[in-house]
Amino acid sequence: LDDGRSISVDTELVSPAPPRMGLLSNGRVLLDDGTGLGRIVDLGKKRTEVTGLRTSPNINHLASSFAGATRAVPANTWLAVHDLDSDELTYLGYEQVSVTDVGLSPQAEQVAWALGDRLAVEQIAGASEGEVLEVPGTRGIGFRNVDFVDANTIVALDWSGGARMLDWRSGEIVDEIDVGNNVSLGSYVRASDGAGVLFVRTNLWQNPLVIEVGGREFLGRYLIYGNANFTGVLAPAGESIVHWGAWA
Repeated sequence: LDDGRSISVDTELVSPAPPRMGLLSNGRVLLDDGTGLGRIVDLGKKRTEVTGLRTSPNINHLASSFAGATRAVPANTWLAVHDLDSDELTYLGYEQVSVTDVGLSPQAEQVAWALGDRLAVEQIAGASEGEVLEVPGTRGIGFRNVDFVDANTIVALDWSGGARMLDWRSGEIVDEIDVGNNVSLGSYVRASDGAGVLFVRTNLWQNPLVIEVGGREFLGRYLIYGNANFTGVLAPAGESIVHWGAWA
């Protein structure tokens, strides 16, 4: 990304399961196909390494999130936190909770949790570290996706297609729209603080919806046309939506 070069590396993936792609440090990419063996691709050296990921069948690799060399992935009612550099795996959670999605704030001070029947925000830095706040007004709603738009605002998508932006401290609805029912996949990609896109795939399997977000409101809506099964959005930091794209 620094020099704009295009690099092609054969990963020799043979599994029919779609891999989850995560960007690691030092120009590396992890491809996790859910088999317990992952491929770490070094783009600079054009080398592919096959390594054990300490996964098990109860981990949903398609729901994993990456930050640096850390992978966080739901494991039934637990959350598995995997340090890929040291290959250390820690399981968090001792209560029967259902974690649907998790989002990290722009300054990595809060974590937003979609717990199936509510939203919660946990303080992981600062004076109130360890405090967990249930977002007011979200109990009883089945949320599919949650992430931060900025430090004060979260964006959440429920299974029936309701998308809303919330002030997570007060529960105030900043903006909301209906994106259609039968949501099968939702993902928010932050391009900069306060701006990004919400990627939604509903029963229109081959024509997912992309909603532009900016200034604490939902802006334009766009259908992606194509025959591939689109699964994500790429939003380069600081670039307008004309430079963003989707991957299949």
